[in-house]
Parts: sequence; C-alpha cells; structure tokens
Amino acid sequence: MCYAVYVLLLQCVLIYELSHAEPSVGVNVQQLKENKYPFVVSIGDNRDPDQIKHFCTGALISNRHVLTSEHCVEDLEYKDIHVLVGSFDLLEGRKIGVKSWLTYDDWADKNGYTSEFANNDIAVLTLSTEVEGINPAVLSNLKNFKLKNTEAIVAGWGVSNSGDIPRFMQTARVRVVPSTECIERIQKVQGKRIILPSKLYLCTAATPYALIQGGDSGGPLFNDKLEIIGVNDSSSPKRYRPEQQSDVMNVHVSVDYYRNDLSLADPLVGTNINQANAGQFPFVVSIGNNSETDQIKHICTGALISDRHVLTAEHCLEDDVGGLLDYNDHDLFVLAGTQDLLKGGRRVEIDSWITYKEWALKYGKELLRYISEEYDVAVLKLSSPVRGIKPGTLSALTEEQIVGTETILAGWGAINTNRVPRIMQTSRVTVVSSKKCQNNFHVFNPKAKLFDHVFMCTGSTPPTFLGDGDSGGPLMNDKLEIVAVNMATWPGRTETAGDHGYSVGQEDLVMNLHTRIEFFESFIEAAKKIL
Repeated sequence: MCYAVYVLLLQCVLIYELSHAEPSVGVNVQQLKENKYPFVVSIGDNRDPDQIKHFCTGALISNRHVLTSEHCVEDLEYKDIHVLVGSFDLLEGRKIGVKSWLTYDDWADKNGYTSEFANNDIAVLTLSTEVEGINPAVLSNLKNFKLKNTEAIVAGWGVSNSGDIPRFMQTARVRVVPSTECIERIQKVQGKRIILPSKLYLCTAATPYALIQGGDSGGPLFNDKLEIIGVNDSSSPKRYRPEQQSDVMNVHVSVDYYRNDLSLADPLVGTNINQANAGQFPFVVSIGNNSETDQIKHICTGALISDRHVLTAEHCLEDDVGGLLDYNDHDLFVLAGTQDLLKGGRRVEIDSWITYKEWALKYGKELLRYISEEYDVAVLKLSSPVRGIKPGTLSALTEEQIVGTETILAGWGAINTNRVPRIMQTSRVTVVSSKKCQNNFHVFNPKAKLFDHVFMCTGSTPPTFLGDGDSGGPLMNDKLEIVAVNMATWPGRTETAGDHGYSVGQEDLVMNLHTRIEFFESFIEAAKKIL
C-alpha cells in the first residue's frame, strides 16, 4: 500500500510517497539459521486463515512491551492480533495476546502535549503475559548525528525476492545515510520536493541493495551492540526497478527523537516506576509557573507540611539567571489535592517564601563559605489554607537509622525538559551510605566532595533517576514521613565518559541527591512561624 507522510510546519506538506509494503527485498538479504536476535518478534493477524499470520515486526523492550509502528495497528482491535516470541521460525515460538497498545499521539493527547509533528508512526504494545527467558532490547542513547555512515542491522519477516512471506527471519546489514543524501535520493526517484525532518527519521541503504517493506514495518533497526536506533517505517522506491538500485532508500523512525518517551522512567512503558493512585500521597503538591505556555505548567514538586506551608527546593524559585523570583509577582502557584495535573485539585497562590540561606543570613546561622548550592531548601506560605488534606510529617530518623532502608519517591518528574507526566509518578529507592555515595562520585569526578551532614543519596535497580519536575519533592519512608527533599541526579547524562557525566553501562553508579530533613529541621519549624 502507498503511504503519504505529513509533517506540521505552517501547514501539512506532502513529504514523500513511500511503500509500507512487503519486507526485505534484495540480494543483500540473508536468511537466519538460528535465533540470533531473540528480541525481534512477529506480529500476527488472528483473522488470517493462513498458517503464517505475520504482517508486521516488533521488538521486545521490556518483558511485557513491544515497540512497533503505529500503522501496524491502525483500524485493529486488541483481540485481532498476537505476538509470536522466542523463534526466528514463524511456524514455531510462543503466541501471546495483546492486552492493549498506546501510540505516541494518544500518549501525547492523554498527557496534555501538542505533538511537534503531525505523523508519529510509533506505538508500544502491552502483552497479556510476561515473556520469560528473553533479554529485551535496549534503546540506543546515541544522537542521530553520531550515527551517520555507521553500520546497522534490519531483521524481520515479509515478502522476499520470491514474493512470499518467508518462514524464517530475514536480516541485512545497512549503512545509516546522512539526511541530505537521503532526501536527494528520494527526490530523484519521486520527482518531487520532500521534507524529511532529520531529528524524526533515519535513512539507510546497502550495497548490494536491501529494501525493507510491509512485513518489516515496525521492526527494529539496531547496531552491533543490539541497541535499537530506529523503527522500520517505509522505503523508496515504492516499486523497485533495476535502474534505481543506487537510489534505494529505507526510512526509519528515529529512537533518538522518541527515546525519552519510551524510556523506563516514563509512564508509557515503566518497570520500576508506577503511576500513583488517587489519594496515595495527598500532601504531595505540584508547583506551577504561570509563564509556562503548555496546558501543564508544572515545574517542581513540593510537600504540604501544614495547611499553609509547602516544603520544596530553593532552586525551584530561581529565575533564568539564577536569582530568586519575587513572590510579589505571583509567577508561581501550588496545585494541591490531586495526582492528575489536568483534573481535580485546588490551585492556591503563593503569598511568600523563605529559603534556608535567607534565614541563616538574617538570623546569624553559619553557612559553609565554600559551598552554598547544598543548602537547597525553601518553605512557601500559601495565600489561603488547604483544607481536608493531612500535611506530611518530618522524620526524626538519623542517617544511621535509615541507610539501607527502602524509601519512596513521588512527583511529576520530567524525563526531559519538555516531558512532564500528567499523572504523578512513584518509585521505591534505597538509601545509600555516604561512603558509597562518595565513592561513586569519585568514579566520575575524583575532586567531587560530598557533604554528608547535608546530603542523602539513594539508588535502585533498575535505576530510577530524578527528573527536572521531581525537584523539591519529598523522599518518604513507609510511614510517609518526609526524610529528605529531592535535589538532583548526579552526575548528569553525557554522550561520552570522562567529563563528569555518565555513559551507557554506568547507570548503577548514578546517585540521586536529596537534602536531609535532619539537618534542616530547625529551619523548617522556624520558617512556619516566621511566614
């Protein structure tokens, strides 16, 4: 079938007419003789009377989730399809039903976002049961520009050179083609101008040629580390002719563009992070900024510690140049009494605030002169009391009593600066000793110093990282007592090691930093009386 991709610029502009038709075609395509890529799965049509029911390909990205293309599930119901796992042979393997699926556009709409592009051909299927004994694929962390001219692999089932769907998985090695070269080749074949956003798509080609088509749709494009870099989308030309061999081009949806929305820290997939239930953490509040143009205006998390006071982080109150906002300008507000940023709750204006540093300087408390960022705590006073919600209480536990115990995170942490979840997220993390935290810091920066009387560190397996919107939120024990205030994850993400950031494979060394209630308790109690 023909497929027209549209992108929303000033208007919808026709990009190209490509084929979502039959799978890998070409002399460069090989048939597998063993299950070399067990995470690659077949998506079959239960209504198909043929023995082989395959129509699309996908990839396991968790033991219960399959990454594929949106067009593979268009106009279908959950009961219509199944996933065949654990075999490169379409006549073997295990059939698993599909419980549900979520397309990117549905996810964006559900969470109150406006999609940047009109076409987002990507979806995640949730299976009816977990898949055991197969390691899911991981998503590559490489940016698109770093993939140019690198080798990659496509694998799937579909119409082969003989015109039939092959029983055994087909695979081919391809080269990632620069965006400009891709556009030139497709325009030459199509004879018309196309728009192919480089951050949304990847292109590949091979010599001899390999042409992906329909049955490969939704399948993974991955590197030799078996990291997924793209999802098979379409190909050009629609119908291959020998004289066009040098212009054959495969188009894939970029994982780089969608990575954060498919990551384990996102409600779209999630294994270690869950959506909070209504009323589960009633005293946890959202801090919003009126200047945000999005429907969701959340920037930080906080905790009610009385009916008129909210505990949060100082950096949540900073302007773009690092100074404090003026609360008289009423830039910020608090949303209390809901876990859903678009439904329910009560919006309350902020009357005033005081930070630990302001309090210490005004009342003569000593500050460490050589570092100030660690005193990242503030108390807000609301313009009116919040009734009907029991405030959070502060924990009196010492570090010795809490190290090694499980604690709870709750908030609306963004997985990048543009993706704040609509529903509150929660996860369990373990308090790590100051010594271990310091040792982990030294892996990335030998000169880093952790002030253990102020900081508390947490970690988890699989890792849970604090996002931007988690800042200021509470770290709680099982009694829901507040033991610390969320500050940041350290070190931050970088593409290469050696610059005080972490790379792939170092996630278990990353620590979440929190400011300890034990150190700031006197300030917090004083602030409630002062404000």
